[in-house]
Amino acid sequence: MDRKILPQFNSLTHSIRKLFLDHLAENVRAAFTQADSTLFTCAEKAENNQVQEMFFESIRAVRKQHIAIERTFLKSIGLQFDNFLTGKLQATHDAHDKSDAELSLVQTEDFEESLLVTSMSKKVSERCIEALYGIEQRLALINSGTKPGDSSPISPTFIANSFYEAINTSSFNLQIKTILYMLFEQFVMRELDSFYTQTNALLVEAGVLPNLKYSAARSTPLRAPA
Repeated sequence: MDRKILPQFNSLTHSIRKLFLDHLAENVRAAFTQADSTLFTCAEKAENNQVQEMFFESIRAVRKQHIAIERTFLKSIGLQFDNFLTGKLQATHDAHDKSDAELSLVQTEDFEESLLVTSMSKKVSERCIEALYGIEQRLALINSGTKPGDSSPISPTFIANSFYEAINTSSFNLQIKTILYMLFEQFVMRELDSFYTQTNALLVEAGVLPNLKYSAARSTPLRAPA
């Protein structure tokens, strides 16, 4: 039987969902806004006319496709959050194992792109390990003891892979994708710190493990393998 969020926490989790999607929507939009000027700068510095024209074409393509990419990305996050709320989320039992999305990524795309995606999620996981530990424990409590792990809609792994899936609906070449990944990391992944802090604060305010202390020894398995 599926385990749903405990009824007394329904309002809280829906508030976190809205906060999260609003946070991501604002920041992913900022990333694509910056893409315009970044690609234009690349065009100005292009080594020849052919490369310059490629960048100009990419500017037009990004302007045309970015809304669809944003929607696909946010829809993936929203659906995963809904699965979490309704008890349909498949929990990750071994944090050392790569998620299905990561395995698929390595198998179907070239190494450069997979490295960009896994690298950006690993940086957040390591930088925010204490905040993520708190969220993991608190979400487990309100989720009848089940830890969502990397399948959590707010995990760095799931966020990075959702953008990977969204951007691969486009026709951009690897050079343009690399620029977009770098901007996504700058505007979205680096801004997750503040969201994680807010989320823990909301959970504590609601009385969810208010006295929880971070334990480096216990949380070590949650770190991504080198």
